[in-house]
Amino acid sequence: MSNNILDQAEIDALLNAAQAEEDSDGGGDGSQQTVSIKPYAFQPPDLISRTQFRGLSALHEEFAREMQASLSLLLRTRVELRLLSVDQQRFVDLATSLAELTNIHMFDAKPLTGTGLVDFSMPVIFGVLDHQLGGDGSGELPNRNLTAVEMAIIEPILHMFFRTLQDTLGKEVPVEIQRGRIESNAEYAHIAAPEAPVVAVCLDVEIGAVSGLVHICYPAAMLADVLWEQRGNDGEQEASGEDPEHAENRKLILSAMMDIPIEVPVVLGEAQLSAADWLGVEVGDVLVLPQRVHEPALVKAEGQALFHARPGRIGNTRAVRLLSPVREERPAEITDLIY
Repeated sequence: MSNNILDQAEIDALLNAAQAEEDSDGGGDGSQQTVSIKPYAFQPPDLISRTQFRGLSALHEEFAREMQASLSLLLRTRVELRLLSVDQQRFVDLATSLAELTNIHMFDAKPLTGTGLVDFSMPVIFGVLDHQLGGDGSGELPNRNLTAVEMAIIEPILHMFFRTLQDTLGKEVPVEIQRGRIESNAEYAHIAAPEAPVVAVCLDVEIGAVSGLVHICYPAAMLADVLWEQRGNDGEQEASGEDPEHAENRKLILSAMMDIPIEVPVVLGEAQLSAADWLGVEVGDVLVLPQRVHEPALVKAEGQALFHARPGRIGNTRAVRLLSPVREERPAEITDLIY
C-alpha cells in the first residue's frame, strides 16, 4: 500500500491475529502460566511466640515423663505418655474436637487468672480402672459415665495427675491447683468464651493394651505469668529469634488494648458467710471482716489483685494511696509500650 494507510479489512486481520496469539499463550493446558493462590485465615494473630511454644512443649514433656514413671509404678504395667502437640486455638474449636462422652475436670491454678480443664478420654479412664482392679485392659471397655464407686477408686490417680501438674508449673511460677467440678460433655465445660484463645496440650497415653488421649486446656490469661517467667529466663534469646512481624503485631494488639476501660475496685476486706446466715442478713446488720483496721486495702483490675493501698480522701472525694504492688514483675511488652 503506497499511502501507508490501513483499510478496515487489514485492521480486522491484525486484531484477529493478536487475539489468537493471546489465546494461545493463556489457553491450552495452562502449563505456561500458573497462578498461585494461598488460603488466608481471617483469625486473630497468635499471642504466643514460637519460642514460648517451645518452652511450653519442654515443660509438658517433662510433665509427661514424670507422670509416666509414677503411673508405671502405681499400676505395675507398661505406661507410655507422649506429648503430641501444644498449640493455640479458639476454645470453641477445642470443645468441638472432644468426644461426645468424656471425663472433664475443671481446675484453678492460684494465683493465676482463669480456669483450665483436663479432658480424659473414656478409654484412658476405664483402662486405668481396669488395671487398678487387676485387669490388663484387653477386654471390651465400657463407654458410659463413671459411677460414684468408680470415681472413688480412680481418685488417687487424679490426685497424682494434678499434683504432678502443679509441681511442673511450679518450676516456672509457684501455683496451687484447686480442682473444680466434673463434666461428662464438653458442651457444659465453659471455661472461656467460644472465640477466646486457649492453649491446648494433647498427650497420647498407652496403658498396657489401652490407648487414648488426654487434653489440657489453659486460657491464654492463665499462662501469662508462666510465659513472662520464661521470657525472663531466656529473654535475650527470644528477642533475637522472634519474628519481627510477629513482634510488631503483638505490639499493635497491646497498643489497641490500652484504650479499653477497666473496672478498678478497691476491696477493704472479704468475709465468708454460710448460706443460712446470708439469707438472714438485713439492713442494719454489721458484717465483721477478718482484716484488721490498719491492714491495707487491695486494688484489683478484672478480678486480679494488683496493689496494696491505704484508703483516704481528697476534699469530699474518697481516694486511695498505692503503697506497693502485689507482684513485682511487669510484662516486657507492656513495659516497652509505656516506656
